[in-house]
Amino acid sequence: MQLDPVTWFDMLYNLSSDLPNTLKAARSYVNSVRRKYKLPAPIQPTMNSIPSKIYCGHHADCKYPPPPESNKKNVWKASSLKGDNLKCICDMSPECIIYNYPEFLLERPSKNHNSNHEEPPVFCAGIALQQVHFPRYCNWYVEKERIVIGEDGKDGWICVSQQDDVREILICSHPGTYNTYDKNTRPNNHKTNKHLVIDRNLWIWVLGYFMSTYLVENICKQQIKNPVEIFAFNFGKWESLESKDYQAKECHGHLHVHIKPEVVIAFETAGIDAMYGKIGQPKQYGIQNCIELETHRLLSSEMGQVIEEISGLRSETNELKTEINGMNQKLDEILKLIQKG
Repeated sequence: MQLDPVTWFDMLYNLSSDLPNTLKAARSYVNSVRRKYKLPAPIQPTMNSIPSKIYCGHHADCKYPPPPESNKKNVWKASSLKGDNLKCICDMSPECIIYNYPEFLLERPSKNHNSNHEEPPVFCAGIALQQVHFPRYCNWYVEKERIVIGEDGKDGWICVSQQDDVREILICSHPGTYNTYDKNTRPNNHKTNKHLVIDRNLWIWVLGYFMSTYLVENICKQQIKNPVEIFAFNFGKWESLESKDYQAKECHGHLHVHIKPEVVIAFETAGIDAMYGKIGQPKQYGIQNCIELETHRLLSSEMGQVIEEISGLRSETNELKTEINGMNQKLDEILKLIQKG
């Protein structure tokens, strides 16, 4: 799991209240990561990456009426809701209202679709809590050109390549299967990283099918036994930076899978065009941790420690000077006595 390194540092310091030891632990981590890091030898792709078209970035809003929580006036004015029924719906979560009482929502979509933009083949209409606004649709989507496997949502998961040409695959929960517009059925299987990291079904599918069967057998033809470098989840600030909705408290979750360069060549040989040219170095989380720790905590704190040590040395030096001056005075007195004698 990938945590914000600054948050980790602050938590460690708050628990121990021992800045020198906290700095020592953080510096030890930074030095260890840098010693182990080796830049891989460059490998040239055999195919050029395929650029994505421009897709609608708010397609759930184009398809469906606003969620109840952002459309309360229209929901609560429903004439057929009275007494106990009104109290019942007021106590429901937005997801329950969408599922059980879709007829009480506005019929018109939240936004009009821009005809210059493509409709994404996969998008999420689950409810995403916001930092300052009312909850709204997640609006996470996938470009057709980036889908590796799982577009049909049969297994509940979808694998996509990164927009940049890097050897990384994102595994996400598939929002749902939908081929025609239905105002009563929404692709709302919205799972955040907090849900995914403890989802037993995800790990069974990732380790049992995706890695062992799909990568090792289907793509690598048993020639590469360990095709994966790391699995990683981002939390906190880093996760928010990857969200298409910067106001979302938690974005549509995704597991980062870094694959080896030779696996990308195997993908290209297998004709998986979503992975064409995706051979660049993915984000090195360990190195980024080091940069963030040094930039935001270590350098300033260590400099502060050095300044304190220098101040301490100056104090000790002044004390020594005082002692030496005292000794010199005594020596002068002794010399005067000797001269008189």
